[in-house]
Parts: sequence; C-alpha cells; structure tokens
Amino acid sequence: MAELEQVFEVAQQLSCRHIMMLSDVLAADGSAAMSLPLSKEEKFESVVEGLRALAHRAADAGVVLLLEPLNTMLDHRGCFLNSSRMGFEIIRQVHSPRVKLLYDIYHMSMMGEDVMAEIESNLDLIGYFHVADVPGRHQPGTGKIDYRAIADWLKRARFRGFIGMEFFPHGPAEIAARAAKEIFL
Repeated sequence: MAELEQVFEVAQQLSCRHIMMLSDVLAADGSAAMSLPLSKEEKFESVVEGLRALAHRAADAGVVLLLEPLNTMLDHRGCFLNSSRMGFEIIRQVHSPRVKLLYDIYHMSMMGEDVMAEIESNLDLIGYFHVADVPGRHQPGTGKIDYRAIADWLKRARFRGFIGMEFFPHGPAEIAARAAKEIFL
C-alpha cells in the first residue's frame, strides 16, 4: 500500500489525471509474475475489491484509475485480465466514476475481439485508449485494424478522453507519429 501512496502523491505533484493499473505484476519478459494461487472467481473478486478500496483514494487525489486488459496470445502470458468484457464487468461492479477501462485496441485485437463492437457498446466505461496496429504493434495504418473507422466513430461519439500512441514505429519515428496523428485529428 505504501507504493500506491507514492503513486498517488506523485500523480498529484505532476497534475496527472490518470493512473494505469494492471491485474497482475509483470515479470521482465512481460508475462504475469507468479502470485498467490487463486481461482478465477477469487481473482475477479480480489480485483473488484481492490479497485473499490482504491476508488476513494483516487477521488481524494483527483485521478481516475484505468484498468488495462492485456493480450495473452503474444505479449503477456499468464495475465488474468485478458478481455475487455471481463474488464467492463469489473468496472461495472466497482461502480465508481474514478475507475474506468483503458481499452488497448492492439491488445484486444490480438485476443480476437471485435474492437469496434466493444467500443460502441461500452464507451461510457472507457477512460483512455492505447493504439497500435496488428501485426507488429506498429503505428495505426500499417496493419489490419481499421483505425480510420474507429477514429471517425470516436469523433461522432464526441469522445473527449485520451488516445495514447503505444506503438513501435515502422520507419522513421517522425513519419510514423505524423501518420498516426493524422488518423485521429
């Protein structure tokens, strides 16, 4: 808990409005580090209870906690939270405006989700997006995800949250960043 108190303090010092959170501690290779053996139901309840407890502290700090599901197909073997549907259910059960989902389009696409359908059905529970294309985790427009359709829909829906570029540039970084920016502006 002392580590989280430091996170909240630093967030306040930096005027940070969001704190990203995972369901698991990650090892150096990106996989889930081993923790206490819990059933899926127990892990689910543990995440809900933990976020409920932290929601009050988040309100005091003026931040929103962002729970991020990760893909277990390639990047984060063994992670508990690997679907947005489970993430949305956790968010609903926590029932706090201080807890939202960080919807990582790359991760959820890697897990086979229909990202557009999930975004359309749950936008009110999403506080932040991460973007990268599939395959390769490169900038939007280099793979199979229709980022223009997603960006157009978010504009029509008047999404005012953050969209974070979390990709490995394919080609020069400036050109990759400019191409991604053009899709979302």
